[in-house]
Amino acid sequence: DDGYDVIKLNEFLPFDLVKVAVDEAHRLGMPVTCHSWDAMKSSEAGVDGIEHIWSVGYSSIPDLKRRHELAEQRLAGNIEQEIAGSYYEPENYDRVIDAMVKHGVAWTPTIAKWLRPLSPSAARFRQRETEILNDPNADLPPTVRAVTDNSYDKLLRRYTPAPLHRAKMFYEKANEFIRRFVNAGGILKEGSDPPRGMAALLMHQALVMDVEAGVSPMMA
Repeated sequence: DDGYDVIKLNEFLPFDLVKVAVDEAHRLGMPVTCHSWDAMKSSEAGVDGIEHIWSVGYSSIPDLKRRHELAEQRLAGNIEQEIAGSYYEPENYDRVIDAMVKHGVAWTPTIAKWLRPLSPSAARFRQRETEILNDPNADLPPTVRAVTDNSYDKLLRRYTPAPLHRAKMFYEKANEFIRRFVNAGGILKEGSDPPRGMAALLMHQALVMDVEAGVSPMMA
């Protein structure tokens, strides 16, 4: 009645209630997207979309205790997303992908948010960001520069070789999921998810990174 277009569920909602929410939303003609710690169960519950690399990455870890410990440590700030992503298990990607493709569930990686400093196009990304940030007519709040700069400073200045190696492992594993998901017929989406960068521009950067992962330009 208030005019919303889509329902988004967080990862904390039990799956029996996910199904109830999905069924009611669909009855009203509304699509449902979600965060998830188990993309297979979310897909079976009828969601239309799943958001972020970590939703499918956690789902690749079959040891539930280990999966939830990793998720909880990340949420508590004890392990950075760039490090947590290095623990995803590509040998289990197919079971996640198969469930999503079977149920027609779309997926948004949003890896540019964290990993664009590692992209082959990072210099071009940074140049465009700087042009916008330095444009006096842009009238952007200082926060935009702070969160944008932080993405590069974190990986390229503050990380020592060991965590940087972990971040690069995350990047490789993210690219592999993107590539395998699309090759299996998965529906790829993109969005900016801007807490680590610039709204709207991040979506275009993400499309570039999808192509770098092995998605055809036309598919992107």
